[in-house]
Amino acid sequence: MDGMTAKEFLLQPARARVRLEMALLRRDTLKSLTERVTQTFGIQTPGVHTQNYSAMEDAVIRLTEAEEMVEKKMKELAEAELEVGMVLAMIPDKTLNEYMVKRYLENQSIRKASEEMNFTKGWGEKKQRKGIEAVQRILDEKGYASIRKVYAP
Repeated sequence: MDGMTAKEFLLQPARARVRLEMALLRRDTLKSLTERVTQTFGIQTPGVHTQNYSAMEDAVIRLTEAEEMVEKKMKELAEAELEVGMVLAMIPDKTLNEYMVKRYLENQSIRKASEEMNFTKGWGEKKQRKGIEAVQRILDEKGYASIRKVYAP
């Protein structure tokens, strides 16, 4: 499985979400900066246009790069969710499958996922262990590389 444990595999969407949130934060910060630069450009004195164009161009380029990074991180999140979802769909126990989807695709806590299914947190902890074991078996049997090939463009 390329040295990845079931838990690491299952945490890929959560990690991708964090990377996307960081990219969105950077984009929003640059968007605000770009707006300030363009506002400043509009009120500068005549004859200072070269410096203004350069600052505005730099801000727009950085914002464009940040937008491209957000798109890349969104794609990475979608791919991670697809991979994990495909593996979770292979879990034959539907209750276990539903619980693992809540935990790893919907990013719910053990407590919240258990409550939504009308079970105790202790039940959720047991289901999580069983789910991780089931995912490990699937990954060992199918192989991570073969799972990636199923949907690869």
